[in-house]
Amino acid sequence: MSRFPADVFKAYDIRGLADSQLTPDFAFALGFAFAQFTKEETKKEHVKVFIAHDMRLSSPAFFDALE
Repeated sequence: MSRFPADVFKAYDIRGLADSQLTPDFAFALGFAFAQFTKEETKKEHVKVFIAHDMRLSSPAFFDALE
């Protein structure tokens, strides 16, 4: 069973309430999972990933955790 709510995962993005559904812990776990997936799928290729955020007050903490 996942420790994160499944209903935040949409077809093309992730949406939820900051600090209740989406937390820095969630962002860290998402970033870790993405890095592992990318590493496995692109073993011999160089891949660049860009992280950005908007001006919401929660964005800097999520950015830092995801990074």
